[in-house]
Amino acid sequence: MRKTNIFQRLSAFLIDAHTIVFLFQIVAFLLSPFCFLPLFPDIWFVWIVYYIVSYCTFGKTLGESFFSAKIVADKGRVPVWIKIILRETFTSFPALI
Repeated sequence: MRKTNIFQRLSAFLIDAHTIVFLFQIVAFLLSPFCFLPLFPDIWFVWIVYYIVSYCTFGKTLGESFFSAKIVADKGRVPVWIKIILRETFTSFPALI
């Protein structure tokens, strides 16, 4: 497994962001007859669900799969969930804001 550079990480983030906006639009369309979904509070919820489902099922997000990137712990062990949560809290969520 090779390390990804900053361009690949930024591109993976943009792919994930576009995927999340697309998923939010689908959810908003399906729920529009019943309720209104404001953009900012609800897109954060879709963002969190996307990352949880991606990391639990595949171990990486859609953007990371384009560049064969994956979160790996030291010495190739299975990553600790606390590290994944802290990484996404301090990188993805501030970029969303």
